[in-house]
Amino acid sequence: MHRPAFGRVAGQVRHFAKKKHVDKVKKAYEIYKKEKDQNRIDAFVERYSRPCGEIKFIGVWDTVGAVGAPDYITKTIQSTAFWMEKFHDRDLGRNVTFACQALAIDDERKAFHPILWSEPPIHPHQTIEQVWFPGVHSNVGGGYAMKGLSDIPLRWMIQKVRDRGLIFKKEFEAHLYLDPNDKMYDSRSGFLKKGLYRRNIRTIAAGAKIHQSAVDRRNEASNNYNPKNLPEDFEGVF
Repeated sequence: MHRPAFGRVAGQVRHFAKKKHVDKVKKAYEIYKKEKDQNRIDAFVERYSRPCGEIKFIGVWDTVGAVGAPDYITKTIQSTAFWMEKFHDRDLGRNVTFACQALAIDDERKAFHPILWSEPPIHPHQTIEQVWFPGVHSNVGGGYAMKGLSDIPLRWMIQKVRDRGLIFKKEFEAHLYLDPNDKMYDSRSGFLKKGLYRRNIRTIAAGAKIHQSAVDRRNEASNNYNPKNLPEDFEGVF
């Protein structure tokens, strides 16, 4: 099974990969939302979880915990809405063999803060690869008219899927437009957005994987691109 997804849908895919026992979903949700006792959580999982089919690959673009609503709206309805809940478990499901995520370096909206899988994975048969790309949320996941940036992580994802045995038609790839110097949108542009979305520069840990396109964009002086959150120590990825 292969599952690609972007943004909040990516979060749903990540949860889907760990669902085990459909008739206990309501109870599982109550525990997920309210239970503080780890022993009770573990007991529930031990009793009701069942072996799930192997998922060979999960590919996600810039997983976020919210649907992109402004902070004051998120806080108002978060206590009652299932789809606005935060992620409590960032471990990759045991039944997943390989997972990769393309992350946006430059989005500044607190409501779009990314959710990373815990690394290293807790099971020895698993591989996780999370790579940071230049641009804001939809510069990485797609959706803007100018797609020179978003086609770069798409091409990277295609290669990751191909490495796991899935075949893509070359005709599809021929339409990709890869340009690290293409337009970078402002995640908080406009008077209303700046008022509704609180500014929160993303944290990128030392040693993180940074795609070469970010380096290329920074090296082009005319871009005036030098993200303050890029660590000095990082692993370059092509």
